[in-house]
Amino acid sequence: MTARFLSQEWLDAHVAATAGLPERRGASAVVQHVVTGGPGGEVRYHLSLVDGRVAGAALGQVDAPDLVCTATYAEAVKIATGAVGAHEAFMQGKLKVVGSTGRLMDLLPVLGSDEHRQAMVALGAASDV
Repeated sequence: MTARFLSQEWLDAHVAATAGLPERRGASAVVQHVVTGGPGGEVRYHLSLVDGRVAGAALGQVDAPDLVCTATYAEAVKIATGAVGAHEAFMQGKLKVVGSTGRLMDLLPVLGSDEHRQAMVALGAASDV
């Protein structure tokens, strides 16, 4: 069974895909995601990362996120499938990030890790992206 990209099922699969990542103390943040230009319009969801793993995820807006990440639908698909790492998209200016620079620096080693890329490839394989 595949999860529809940007659905709650997909977010639940995202949590499961990252559950086995190595613990990275201090790599914790609440991240609001905004995906623009999708087939159904703009989608907002948020992830709670604790020590390098996604501990929770839900559709909608969260109050007082540490970071807000904005990407086009096309770029979000690339990130979600592991075709492009989130850190690469950020460095190329394709993923806009607003918020705590310190939190971002804490997360970049996680987002740039081989383990995270493999988790995104597995998530992409289990999704309809």
